Amino acid sequence: MPSIDFIDPFANNGEGKIVKTIEFNNERDKDSGILISRYKEEGFKNRAEYLDSLREEYGAEVFDAVSSVMPPSEDFDGLITELEDFEENSLTATLFEGIF
Repeated sequence: MPSIDFIDPFANNGEGKIVKTIEFNNERDKDSGILISRYKEEGFKNRAEYLDSLREEYGAEVFDAVSSVMPPSEDFDGLITELEDFEENSLTATLFEGIF
């Protein structure tokens, strides 16, 4: 696994000392191509868990309709925007339903 070492050049009588190492996991989701670490940053183990949470939040019917036309690369941008827009437009339509 690739990593980066951060070195304090003044430690150890000027010889330097590694003070921190950050390891990178380059594992990507096979469908979206997005780094698995991106899903983990959002609190999910993987893409499937992330999508299940959106399905639960927005409802299966709405989620399935919107996600079927969005490419996997839009998981954190376009998909969320479209789901929010759909929810907002549905609420607006419901509010005007009794007026017209």
